[in-house]
Amino acid sequence: MMAARAEIVIVIDACGERLPPGAQELLGAGLQIAGQCAGRISVILFSDARDALADELIAHGAKRVYCTPIGDRADDVGEMRLSVILDVCRQIAPQLVLLAHGVAGAELAPRIAFRLDGAVATGCVELSVTDGTIRCTRPCYGGVAHEVDTFDAAPLVATVRAGVFAQAARQSGRTGEIVQLAASAARPRTRLIARELDGREGVRLDEARTIVAGGRGLDGPEGFRVLEALARELGGAVGASRVPCDLGWCPHSWQIGLTGKTVTPELYIAVGISGAGHHMAGCGNAKTIVAINTDPEAAIFKDARFGVLGDYREVVPALAAELRRLKQAK
Repeated sequence: MMAARAEIVIVIDACGERLPPGAQELLGAGLQIAGQCAGRISVILFSDARDALADELIAHGAKRVYCTPIGDRADDVGEMRLSVILDVCRQIAPQLVLLAHGVAGAELAPRIAFRLDGAVATGCVELSVTDGTIRCTRPCYGGVAHEVDTFDAAPLVATVRAGVFAQAARQSGRTGEIVQLAASAARPRTRLIARELDGREGVRLDEARTIVAGGRGLDGPEGFRVLEALARELGGAVGASRVPCDLGWCPHSWQIGLTGKTVTPELYIAVGISGAGHHMAGCGNAKTIVAINTDPEAAIFKDARFGVLGDYREVVPALAAELRRLKQAK
């Protein structure tokens, strides 16, 4: 049961000098729950640009911000954040802890719940309070259905998928408390050996307004070079379904779907993608979906607003050429 005045903790990791893309959505999710139970939001912020970002979080709904420096530990494993999160949670006893759904969230959420004798729900697409109990909605069966869960244990530690909650609005004049914390001195049992970057320049996948994504139908890594040319003309990013990533045709950081990133672009062009439920779980909230496929029975056509039946090797270069022509004609 939620307390009469519920405490909600949001964990945000900002290695740079700005908040990560999902921070405002996490605050939006927290504010949604807070509005249903007279809750209060505290944020644990891991960042070296603490003061400016803390003020921004307060302006977007946080009542208290616990600031922890990262310093030379920016590339450390998530385990280095664990002791700080646990200390804060034990101090204020939250009913709900929210993290972004991703690699770090998937690592930290179950550890936090276990150590606090709570419950965990990953990949949430909806949160609500009914009769004093938090209800979590999550995709299941490869994204073709949703399950609704309630939990008796508290706190509930939940990871929230990107692109499904409204961003918190900025409210000028809001005030809150900033608490400065020391960096964690814990010695992790896990050691980061190496970090491999995909080397891609340009717009980030989770921030792109236009995405050109490829699937098994590209028949090899060279197909992604074709998609990159179209993405450049559109000022967008290239993504992929799971199979090309598993086959090594493109980096896993490009993966969109139930086990990859969740994206909500204005335009999503799916090339050679069948449209299985586990992929659509990651892109189904795109404003407009365009499907290019040689299979007239592909499931993607049911979700697409526009469909092109044809070989991408002919369709995509022709589309890129036409876009170049239109730009030059201006």
